[in-house]
Amino acid sequence: MARQYGHAHKILEGKPLMEAVDFHAKHLAREALHGALAPVTLPDLVKKYFESIDGEKSKRYVQDLQAKLNRAAKAFTGQLRDIRADDIDKWIKGMEGAGKRTRNNYRMAMVTFFSYARENGSLPRGQQTEAEFVTRFDEKKGGKIGIYTPEQFATLLRHVDERFAPFVALGGFAGLRSIEILRLEWEDIWFEKGFIEVGREKSKTATRRLVPICPALDAWLKPRAKETGPVLPDIRNEVLFTRLFHAAKGTLNNEKGAPRVKLVRNGLRHSFCSYLWRRQKAPRR
Repeated sequence: MARQYGHAHKILEGKPLMEAVDFHAKHLAREALHGALAPVTLPDLVKKYFESIDGEKSKRYVQDLQAKLNRAAKAFTGQLRDIRADDIDKWIKGMEGAGKRTRNNYRMAMVTFFSYARENGSLPRGQQTEAEFVTRFDEKKGGKIGIYTPEQFATLLRHVDERFAPFVALGGFAGLRSIEILRLEWEDIWFEKGFIEVGREKSKTATRRLVPICPALDAWLKPRAKETGPVLPDIRNEVLFTRLFHAAKGTLNNEKGAPRVKLVRNGLRHSFCSYLWRRQKAPRR
C-alpha cells in the first residue's frame, strides 16, 4: 500500500492525492452519464432540430443557421456525445478566410444547437455543453479598418468577375451589407424613384430603410434595370458567396498573375461609410 501511495505521489508530482481521486470520480460519473444517453449522430439531430423549429423561426434565421449547421454536419459525422470543445475549436479555427466575427457566429450556432440537444435529452441535463467552452474571439482587436482608395475601387469594378459586379457596386456606392445584397432582388431597386428598398426581412438589423441611388451606382446598374429575381442568383448566404468569389478572384490578377487589388474584409461598406463621413465633415465652400 505504501509503495502504491509513493508511486501515485511521484506521478502527481507532489499534488494532493485526494484531488486526483476527486477528479477521477467526477470523470467516471461523467462518462457513465454520457454512456446512458441515447446514441444520436450530429447530422441526424441537425435534421430533427430544423423539423422542431419549422414555422417557429423567421425564414432568414433558419437559412442562416442551416448554412452553418449543415457545414458542421459534414465535419462531425459521429456521435454527438463524443464531440468535445477542442474538436469544435479546431474546426472553427481551421476555417480558411473566416474572420473573428464569422468564427463567433459559428460558435453561437453550435451553442444554440447543443442547447437544443441538452433540452431534448441528447446531452446531459443541468450541465454546460461542450459548445459553451469553445473559444470566443475578440472582434475588437483587429487594428485599423481597411478601405479601398478610389483607384482601387475603380479597378475592382473594371476587373471583377461579371457575376459579382452588382455586389461590388452596391457595396461601394450604396454601403449595403454583404448579407443584404445577397437577399436583394432587382424589384427592390427603384430606379425611377432613386432608392433601394431594404425590407425588414432583408435587413441585417430587421428594420426597413431606403438607400439613395447615387448617379454612379445608377450608371452601373441601369443596363440591368429590366432584370428580375435575385441580384446574385443562386447565392443566398455569405459562406457560399465567399467561396465562389475567392474561386473567381483570378480575374483581378494582372498579366503576371499578381493581384491588382488586395481584397479587404468588409472593405466596400467601410469605404462607403468612410468617404461619406469625410464628405459630411468637409467645410462647405
